[in-house]
Amino acid sequence: MNKKISVKSSIILILLSVILTTFISIIISMNIFNLKINNIKLKEGTYSKISEVYNAIEEYYVGDIKEEDIIEGAARGMIDSLGDRYSNYMDESEVENYMKSSDGVLVGIGVTAKESKSNSGIEVISVFEGSPAFEKGIKRGDTIVSVNGDDITSNKFEDNIKKIRGEVGSEVKLTFIRGDENIDVSIIRRSITIESIKYKMIDDIGYIKISEFNNSTTQQFKNALKEIEIQKGKGIIFDVRDNPGGTLKSVSAMVDMIVPEGPIVIAEYKGGKTEVLNVSDKNELNIPMVIITNGNSASASELFTGALRDYDKAIVVGEKTFGKGIMQSLIPLSKKTGVNLTTAYFNPPKSPNFHGKGIEPDFYIPMPEDMQSRFPSISDEEDIQLQKAIEVMNTLK
Repeated sequence: MNKKISVKSSIILILLSVILTTFISIIISMNIFNLKINNIKLKEGTYSKISEVYNAIEEYYVGDIKEEDIIEGAARGMIDSLGDRYSNYMDESEVENYMKSSDGVLVGIGVTAKESKSNSGIEVISVFEGSPAFEKGIKRGDTIVSVNGDDITSNKFEDNIKKIRGEVGSEVKLTFIRGDENIDVSIIRRSITIESIKYKMIDDIGYIKISEFNNSTTQQFKNALKEIEIQKGKGIIFDVRDNPGGTLKSVSAMVDMIVPEGPIVIAEYKGGKTEVLNVSDKNELNIPMVIITNGNSASASELFTGALRDYDKAIVVGEKTFGKGIMQSLIPLSKKTGVNLTTAYFNPPKSPNFHGKGIEPDFYIPMPEDMQSRFPSISDEEDIQLQKAIEVMNTLK
């Protein structure tokens, strides 16, 4: 027997449904409202504290007050409070220098560096040939401990880098440690265009040294691959030793030239959200490849290494990489300032994130200590990591 619901019953059911929906909406809205109120209260407390400090300065401080300096100091202090060595606040000139360095142009002394593990300060990991630092005799392994007479050993790494950089034609006085000796030098800063790719043929093997990844590296890399093809290279050795990293755009474009269709880098954001940032096309490079790494191969150079190995394109020789698997984003602020914040982990196409762990080579070949101090000026014959890479390559050809 067919049962029919009366019009009156239908109206009652509809009214009950509307009431229930409205009630649920009110509960959700109240929760959202309460969260917003709590957030507002938290922010009010923060702004109140800042206001209290500013009022105390204004009322009691006996020196001259520069409001702009106070605001800049507060902005830097907020970023410094994160305790993240890779996040920093940038004023207008620092933003400008950052953008230039991404394009392969530096204003400074011409070195790449890392935070020293032995005695704080800044450890030089490479010196650009023909740069002011090169002309003054600064070498790989030197540790800068003072800038313009100020001890920098307890400062944040990025702040120390800023102290060394400056205006074209300006002078910077450095003290660095080499062994047991303290050496003082005065250097005039210059604008330096970075040649980030060097290549040559070793018999029938192409050798490409990648010193960093910037926006001009991609075309240089493409030219090197083309030249090796013209010279009928039977394999390629990529050398990313002492490569501190660079832009995600450039390394992704370079990986795209080599690997088959698929993801290149996967970002993992706050809250666990993931996103494939760059995807390779179907074109790939089918030739035996080996990558040489060391403990100073960081960030983008680790992504390059991980991506090629994930797609079974290259064998890795040398030492475990540095282990920086997080990326920073420059967020513009008013008056051409900005904050460079760590915003995501970046993962290779298939393997796990390597932050704090590094990437282990397939063939572990440590560089002897006596060679490390002379690297990269040692000959190809002395370079045991390069010789192992050639040995491995000869088994793949």
